[in-house]
Amino acid sequence: MSWQRVWIDTRNGKRGTSYRLRWYDVEGRQRSESVGSDAAQAETERRRKEAEINAGDYRDVQPASLGGYTEEHLELLDGQVQPATVKEHREALNRLVAFFGERRELGSISAIDAKRYFRERRQAVRPCDIGKEEEEQRRIRPATVNKELRTVRAIFNAAVSDGYLRANPFDGIKRLREADRDVRVLEAGEVEALVSACPDDRWRAFLLLAVTTGMRLGELCHLQWRDVDFERGLVAVRNSTAHRTKTGRQRVVGLVSRAAIVLRRLERKSEYVFHVNGHPWRNNLRRTLLAIVEKAGIEACTFHDFRRTFTTAMRRLGASSSVTRAATGHASVEVMERYYTHIGGEDIRQAAERLPWAAQGSITPISPQAQEAAG
Repeated sequence: MSWQRVWIDTRNGKRGTSYRLRWYDVEGRQRSESVGSDAAQAETERRRKEAEINAGDYRDVQPASLGGYTEEHLELLDGQVQPATVKEHREALNRLVAFFGERRELGSISAIDAKRYFRERRQAVRPCDIGKEEEEQRRIRPATVNKELRTVRAIFNAAVSDGYLRANPFDGIKRLREADRDVRVLEAGEVEALVSACPDDRWRAFLLLAVTTGMRLGELCHLQWRDVDFERGLVAVRNSTAHRTKTGRQRVVGLVSRAAIVLRRLERKSEYVFHVNGHPWRNNLRRTLLAIVEKAGIEACTFHDFRRTFTTAMRRLGASSSVTRAATGHASVEVMERYYTHIGGEDIRQAAERLPWAAQGSITPISPQAQEAAG
């Protein structure tokens, strides 16, 4: 009997994130069950439901070595995801092969083996020529280890789906705690300074679209004129043969009047809006941006900071998480809120000022007698 899997569906609504289990019964009909709003509890319920459905009947798995599965997995992955994702999987698999050996059977890798592997990764040191006294500073960051954990889990989940494993030995590994990191968000004056410092209209349009749509750098570089709808004030972010969006999902973003005015002034000598001799701009535009930032006289920033600036501004202006997520094309609200939205002290103060009891008129003066008694 084949092992029946249970999946978790994430749903984002007005009341926040909720989770549902999804599976197929013996007759092939899709079934679902709500399991609340706690991600950890949802995973516990998924495992319980999966064990309940299968009632201990395990399928026979196909034997496969780690080296052999590496070749198969990368071959199937190619063309299905972004090249950067293929690279991440390749690097993770190479490290697994180096640790376990290419002849190690996938089915023989246990949960204990998985814990030992990531214990070693936590203690790994980035290659460098400095002395041993600085070794602690050279250890791989928790965020890097957590990112690799996500990749390894995806690889072994694929092995389960492909019939090489009964369960993923890396499912029980806990993420490392990551230190909070600063999110660079540009203020309105900084954006104006950047736009004024641009060398031409094409760069002005590029920056204006970045801070008013939240589009990723690759999406902007591969934007085509056919995707710009001046009449309705919309821009379509599509998958094409030259570029695939990070999540594989297509979306529509707004075209504000200021960006539209600059775009209309551009010559259309190519199907691409931003091009050199008919070819889309390359992602490596850092040198020009550095020159623009220096001329603008503002603190250093990156292209990705424009996306963070847009996301944060939308949330500050009251846009819902679902609307902001739809505009930016994030895979989840959690990722958007954690890495792209910056709520600082000023935001918190302004929110507190809106409390009904925060108005000055609601404060009752204290008489001198009461002050003396309290003193």
